[in-house]
Amino acid sequence: MSDMLLYQTADADRFFPMISATMQCNRAFCLRRGVRMEVFIGIRRGVHPWQATYNRLGMLGDLLARDYNGWLIYLDADAFVPNPRFEIRKFLKEHADSAMIHPVGGGKGPWDVNAGVFLWNFARPETREVARRWIAAFEQVTDQQLRNAADPVFLMNDQTMLHAVLRDAPELTAGVALEAHDVIGYPHSRLIKQFVPNGQQTLEERTARIVEAVEQARRRSGAAAAQGADQVRRSAMALIDAPQDVLEAHLPRHEAAALGQAMAQLLRHHPVSDGFA
Repeated sequence: MSDMLLYQTADADRFFPMISATMQCNRAFCLRRGVRMEVFIGIRRGVHPWQATYNRLGMLGDLLARDYNGWLIYLDADAFVPNPRFEIRKFLKEHADSAMIHPVGGGKGPWDVNAGVFLWNFARPETREVARRWIAAFEQVTDQQLRNAADPVFLMNDQTMLHAVLRDAPELTAGVALEAHDVIGYPHSRLIKQFVPNGQQTLEERTARIVEAVEQARRRSGAAAAQGADQVRRSAMALIDAPQDVLEAHLPRHEAAALGQAMAQLLRHHPVSDGFA
């Protein structure tokens, strides 16, 4: 399969704690599955923290400019892959006929998608055209309008812009595959979770809920808890002696190649007599 990129973004203030949590699971997934990951913190265009939502449109423009033709996995700051062993290539192979994969939205039509999680195949002309039209819709918003919109209620959000693009172009909407709630895009989804605003929680409460869900996912996936000195030394020595083919079967190839050397260096700097606290 061609290149694959996972992209996340958030502002450096309000939503930074949220993305700091979800990035842990997403990074573990990317490392295990050999997916390139890019994260942008800040606001590409706009002034208010909520306007970081438009960052993805700048990212789509970047991909078009460099003639990217692989799969894009876009996740909002509140979304994450709970299982690092998720067989993403198998999933995408099953959707080989789809240009764009989205969680189902409000059910008003095939254009009514959840845009907080999506997987787009940039090898498909429909995908590129939707990206161009979505970007063009945002370009109609002036810098002054962005400055005046301290609250998102005063400006059309980018999901609504995407809905308009798809609704007005049935030939493009035909390339969209809608996945069920229990698969991607919602708190109870199996493959990609997203904790969308529900109008009942503050941002802090929602972030705390995400942090708890991330920790649960990490525990279920076997993410290592903090280890004591003896455990770390035993693990390091075991990794030094592990056959290369065994390491490559369980770790990203670029990490497996240097792991034994790294563990040997760790033990040199932290011998048994140091206490290794």
